[in-house]
Amino acid sequence: MKKAFLLLSMALASPAVLLSSCASTAALPSPGTSPASEAGAFRPVYLTDKKAVSLLPTSALASPIDAYQHLVADFRGRTFETDCLLLADQHQLFMTILNEFGSTLGSLVYTADELSFETSLFPKQIPAEYIVFDVQLCYYRLADLQQALSAAGLRLEETVGSDGETRTVYDGRKELVCIEKSSGAITCTNFLRGYRYTLTRAN
Repeated sequence: MKKAFLLLSMALASPAVLLSSCASTAALPSPGTSPASEAGAFRPVYLTDKKAVSLLPTSALASPIDAYQHLVADFRGRTFETDCLLLADQHQLFMTILNEFGSTLGSLVYTADELSFETSLFPKQIPAEYIVFDVQLCYYRLADLQQALSAAGLRLEETVGSDGETRTVYDGRKELVCIEKSSGAITCTNFLRGYRYTLTRAN
């Protein structure tokens, strides 16, 4: 069970979490409570070893979320699944990771003043900022995300079709992350790190 949730933490985290071992920047901080700085910002999220973005405020959420979701993740040929509860509005983002019996394995809270990630199962080197930013790529307003990524020298493009929408993060011409959203599922693929996870509404 612990091995499965070690992989879950990797799949939920943003690209730079897995990049930290080879990055030239300082080591990533540990999870726990991260109070906002005087400027109201948390620690930056590195999407490559040199390009970082800041977390968006909760007010950039496109629409409120109240979803009990089933997560299926693939990481370098290994597949696992679990459930999670995601609640978000203009003031906070709350996530709970659950096992097959409905027991809580971890929780994350993000507000304007606090960012906390409490769990005994996840690796200590994964800070909460990276998990939050992956959620923001899926659910936050396009224009706000584009502005934040552009400031870091990255690009976010969105295409909308009859089956849903696709968001892709580029570093120049190189695809880093792709978010595919349909009425029944959200799939996040990290091309650089080789992982993919899909969220669907849990029964």
